[in-house]
This record gives sequence, C-alpha cells and structure tokens, in this order.
Amino acid sequence: MSLSKRVAYIDTGNFDKTREWLFEYAKYIQIDMFSSTYKDFGTAEARKLLSKSPANANYNVAYTFGFYDKNTLDNLGIHFVGGSASNNSPNTVENTYVGSYFQAPDIESSEVFVANMNNYLKYIFYLINPQKYINPTLDTATTPRISPECGIYHPVLGTYTVVPDAELINKWIIANPGYNNDGKGSLNWMLKEYVVWQEKKELNPTELFRLFENDYMNRYNTDTPFVAIATYYCGGPVVDALIKCYEASGRPAFNIFKLSTAPAMSSILLTLTKTTQIGISAVASLYSWSLNYGNHSALNDLSEMNLTVVKGLFLMFHNKVMKVKLELKQNGHIQ
Repeated sequence: MSLSKRVAYIDTGNFDKTREWLFEYAKYIQIDMFSSTYKDFGTAEARKLLSKSPANANYNVAYTFGFYDKNTLDNLGIHFVGGSASNNSPNTVENTYVGSYFQAPDIESSEVFVANMNNYLKYIFYLINPQKYINPTLDTATTPRISPECGIYHPVLGTYTVVPDAELINKWIIANPGYNNDGKGSLNWMLKEYVVWQEKKELNPTELFRLFENDYMNRYNTDTPFVAIATYYCGGPVVDALIKCYEASGRPAFNIFKLSTAPAMSSILLTLTKTTQIGISAVASLYSWSLNYGNHSALNDLSEMNLTVVKGLFLMFHNKVMKVKLELKQNGHIQ
C-alpha cells in the first residue's frame, strides 16, 4: 500500500535525531514496543519530544506492546489516545484498537495484514478529525481482523483452522480493553476472551489435527509417522519446501502453527503425540524463541514427548547470511 509522505516511521531502537522536528507537528503518534533501554530514545528523551507535540497535547498518542509499569508510564508523560485529564490510561478502547490492528503477520502476501493496515490508516484519520470521519468501532467492516492464530497446514490439503468474526472481535475489545494482564504487554482480550473462545472447541488443535490426519491417510494411504513443522504463522515458501523435501524422502509432514503463547506450542505438540493415529517421529521448529515462551522453557513437554527436535531457524538465518556475504563478495563489496 502507498502512504502519504505525511506518515512517517521513526526507528526508536536506532533513533535518528534529525527527525526530532516531526514531533512538533505530529497530530497523532504511535509508540510501539517502547523500552527505556533505547540509547537515543529513552524515557527522558521521549518525554521531552512528546511535550512539544500537538498529538500529546490532544490525547492522541497510542502506546502499544511496551513496558506498562507505573514508573515508566508516569515518566513518559504520555497523554494516551482516547484518554482525558481525568482518565489518562493506556487501557482505553481506542488504544486497544490500535494494537489490535497489528495481530497479523507483517508480510505483503497477508490479506489480513493489508486490510488491517488500510483500516488502521482510516482509524488514524478519525482520531485526528472525528468530526469528518466515521468511527471505525461502529463499523465491523473496519474492525481489526486476526490471521489464523493456530491450526494445521499442508500445501495440498490446505489449512485447518477457524477465526473469530469481526463482530465478535469488536465485542471483545470493548468488553476487555487494554494491555498487560499477563505482565508481558499483551492485549487483554487476546489473553481472556480469545483464549476462552479457543477452549470452547471453536479452535481446538487436537480436533483440527484429527480432521487433517484422516484426510491425509485417505489421500496418501500411509502409516509412516509425521514430521511436525512448528511455526508462528501458517505455511509459506519455506514450509512448503520443507514438506516437499520430507515427503520426497518418504516422510509425511505437516505444518502446525501457533502465534500466541497460550496454550504453548510445546503443550499442543505433546497432546498431538498422544492422540495421533500414525504417530509423530520428529519436530522441526522454526520458532525463534522457546516453544513454551510463557514458561521460559519447553523442556518438560519435550522430555515427555521424547522426540528429536530440529531447531531450523538458526540454520536458515546462517544460510541467508552466508548467501548475502557471497553476493557481496562476488560484486566486489567485501574481500
């Protein structure tokens, strides 16, 4: 999507001081994943810049997925979007809406991501000039959508998942706005209402796998155990290539994807190893962090599974780096 030149992105982790002047004119600001440890955009610097901004003066600063302890928020001096002098909190419906638009993979091929970014821009227009634009919270056509959060994928058999509709997501945001009930900066509605919806078997990984496994056995007539490829997001070129390679060597494979931390990927895999009809022989993990991030370790689940787990992401990253270095060397940029 194309954006107006009046929409600017500033990397707070690698802050460019030549862009500080933008704060003095910005009518809306989103601060995402703020950390007081940033070298040139720490708490004191952020407070100084916000104090000059019309966005902050008019309670039009969104603050998403950062540190939510009282000390950090008080020191930043943010006037949160949707807030007021009597109720200045990051847990407004408006601030929750902003973060909810980012519940999709940041890739151009994601239909949900593109729709969310377009609708987010419309929401910014409304926040800046509510007299001119329609409030998106009143129209489910512009409600934040979420990508399939959990499910099973196979390039031939398709995707086995379900997602909540826009009306339901809108209801959850309004009923439980805000962040950080888990102490990790997550959206509250994704920790409670969304999890409850999953647990009511609307999104049950075990049931989805049962459907997939039956379809797979009917199509391929095999009893060879699977290789499970664990990822955050559904499918993609790397996953397709892995499944193709595994199956070419006579090893059935599928992709299990899980974005949020509850329930943990490791616990889902453990359940599948206990309920599968033909078995799971190994796990290829493309997770960048632990398969049980919320617990800081997946060791207990993995020990009980007693399977080989291949950490594929590091190998992929290393190969990509080596490929870039080779191209640079061939073009004479490095020795």
